[in-house]
Amino acid sequence: MQTDKKQVTFFGVLALVLLLAVSIILMDGRGGKENVVEEVSPKNIPVQASAESIADKKEEARSEKMKEISLRVEHFPKERHNSLRLLALMDEEDMHDEARELAHKMALEGTPEEKADALTAFGWLGGKDAVEASIGMLKAGDEYLERRATDVLSHLIQEDLMRDEDLMTKEMWQSLFNQLQDDTEIESYMVLLGGYSNETSVPVLLELAKSERKELGDKALEHLGSIAYGEEFSTREEAEKWFKDFFEKEANKNRQTQE
Repeated sequence: MQTDKKQVTFFGVLALVLLLAVSIILMDGRGGKENVVEEVSPKNIPVQASAESIADKKEEARSEKMKEISLRVEHFPKERHNSLRLLALMDEEDMHDEARELAHKMALEGTPEEKADALTAFGWLGGKDAVEASIGMLKAGDEYLERRATDVLSHLIQEDLMRDEDLMTKEMWQSLFNQLQDDTEIESYMVLLGGYSNETSVPVLLELAKSERKELGDKALEHLGSIAYGEEFSTREEAEKWFKDFFEKEANKNRQTQE
């Protein structure tokens, strides 16, 4: 009987030890899981750079490039610094905004040589601001600059025609023709204007037909006649009526086609 009690005690102790061991294992298991969760918690995941930090890095890179370019041009005569800086900015594809800014400054405040270099840059950069700057230099008071402005402007307009970028607004055309004095130049630009759609060219020419400058008004009527299949207009009113009827007929045809 004594032996049975000892056996019972032994097995009881053994059961208690096993229970304790299982409890420890289970606790360690939970602790391990908690550790795993902690390891993959958001606090330990690298945070992606924000848009602001990316922008800051880009700005820093631009600033470094500007410093590098400034150091590079210091070895040349001071009067060439702006032009050389502009050339270096043009070579950097991501620095064209800075190139535009410098080109505008040179066009407004620069020497004749800097203005000419600015025009060359505008010819490459393109855009409405380049067109406006070129028009603004058509009366620079310097024969060479005026010729360069004409060349660049013609190039930009032809590029516009090929790419259909719609650079030239009605106001730009008006500003352009109002500055032209030479009959040959007026004719050349009216030919370029004729390359655009009737919806673009006709309103500009009708407006020019009202000009107080008779030679400009006559040229506009002449080109309106060319667009109108050889019609001859002696007044702006005649041309306006003809094109009003023409556009209405075209609109009706388009409606019927769609129906």
